[in-house]
Amino acid sequence: MNRHRKPVIVPQRWVGYARTVAEVMIWVYANGGSPASRARSGNRGTESNLRRQWQGKVGEIATALYFDLDPKQAVNCSFLPDHGADIALPSGLLLDVKTTLAPFKLIWSRDCNDIYWEKRFDHLVSVSIDEDDFSRCWIEGFVPKQEFFARKQIAEPGRSRLEPGTWFMDKAALHDIEGLKQKTAPVGGAGAAFEEACRKGQREYMSDEMPLASSLSQWPFENADDDAQDDQHRGGPHQR
Repeated sequence: MNRHRKPVIVPQRWVGYARTVAEVMIWVYANGGSPASRARSGNRGTESNLRRQWQGKVGEIATALYFDLDPKQAVNCSFLPDHGADIALPSGLLLDVKTTLAPFKLIWSRDCNDIYWEKRFDHLVSVSIDEDDFSRCWIEGFVPKQEFFARKQIAEPGRSRLEPGTWFMDKAALHDIEGLKQKTAPVGGAGAAFEEACRKGQREYMSDEMPLASSLSQWPFENADDDAQDDQHRGGPHQR
């Protein structure tokens, strides 16, 4: 058990939004969009796997909520290839969020090993998600980009369930996310760049032919019935 992990309860309206984003992402991939991303996804079928895409976006939203950020502004929801970061903190720090089920490691895909230093992020953040209830997440911790590269383990054939060449770290070896939270004093609108990227991505790919496009662009955030849950997204009796 990772003693540093922090529980986050993601309100259902955000879980639903994450699913809609995932469905649109799958549509984009299926229709030839984002070829750079598809070229780096290997042969695992990730680009067509709704649950994996959905889990990943929920993990990003959970991270934004932990930092008291508005996911609409903080989370990169563009359908264009990203440069490595999923979330921009108000301090300007860039986070690459990796979401897995609890028993798994913090993983860097072997298909991206050669572009690790090209990716623009400052820290990797590990999030665990409940396989049966996506509203239940845990921020396992973070690791700076250079530190992960120095301390990473590499999966070897026959000695790991991971694909050979995959870089990974145990979640218990990560830094407490609370330490990173102390570095988030606002110094400018870093999240605005992600908000604009989101709008650009929607303009680029959304059309009358795209399923669910209108439901994503007109998602009823302001009138959601469970707004009260937003004040309860951290802590609680759900840590296991």
